[in-house]
Amino acid sequence: MNKIEAIFRRERLDSVKDGLSAAGIMGLTVTPVSGRGAQGGVQVTTARGLSTHHIDMLPRTKLEVVVDDADTDRTIDVIRANAITDHPGDGKIFIYPVSDAIRISTGERGPGVLGARTSPEPESPQPESPQPESGPADGAVISEPCYWLFKSEPSSYSYDDLLSEEARTAEWDGVRNYQARNFMRDDMRVGDYVLFYHSNAKPPGVVGTARIVRTAYPDDSAWNPDSRYYDAKSDSANPTWMMVDIQAERRLPRYVSLNELKANPALADMLVTKRGQRLSIQPVTPAEWAEVLAMAERSA
Repeated sequence: MNKIEAIFRRERLDSVKDGLSAAGIMGLTVTPVSGRGAQGGVQVTTARGLSTHHIDMLPRTKLEVVVDDADTDRTIDVIRANAITDHPGDGKIFIYPVSDAIRISTGERGPGVLGARTSPEPESPQPESPQPESGPADGAVISEPCYWLFKSEPSSYSYDDLLSEEARTAEWDGVRNYQARNFMRDDMRVGDYVLFYHSNAKPPGVVGTARIVRTAYPDDSAWNPDSRYYDAKSDSANPTWMMVDIQAERRLPRYVSLNELKANPALADMLVTKRGQRLSIQPVTPAEWAEVLAMAERSA
């Protein structure tokens, strides 16, 4: 038996899963990760080309699957065929020998616990044509990801709560403002950056960073009468409210308070520093993002 570990672009996950299912390979584990290749990240530019900066870590998917020796090569072929975009930064595949496997429920051991193939040996899969919306290639110049600030009251849901979630990932539900909803529905995409902001705290401020790992989908708390976010006017057949999934990235070296943000001339136009600005989700410019992270590295 062998364990196959593949790290590839997140937007290729559905294609890879479908390819494996068609080949009768059903059991797998998927984890959202961030990483970089030998070129050390990417240089990114804004859509208008007004600024350029470096992104050290890129969003990727790690897929793990254990297969019998006889199925190893064809599993690799399926993953490559469906993960490839013919651009640098498509990822890597690693192979590890597995000495044994044990089914927890029965104690059964050996290759039999992996499950039988459910379909005949497929013909050699053909790579799909490269997609123009493919994610960033390591070392390439790409369009700018978006940057956001998410507010949350720490007494309700703190950055520590996000860190404690499985895979440090949670749905961002309960947004009941149309403009914030529109940001999630229309503008957010996988890989976008998030400043996690503790509101109604003493003091309020930025505590950590996160990434968007799933784009907008219906917020089912809106039609759950037992939820504090219940909206009687919301219809599951035509959802009004949306949510995204975010994954904690890292706690800042130090907490950056709202007063510090307001006192920094470089952040004079940052929305969170504006009087009366109460949106729970706010866009952030690349320069503002970089400045907040730089502030976290400096002493107060």
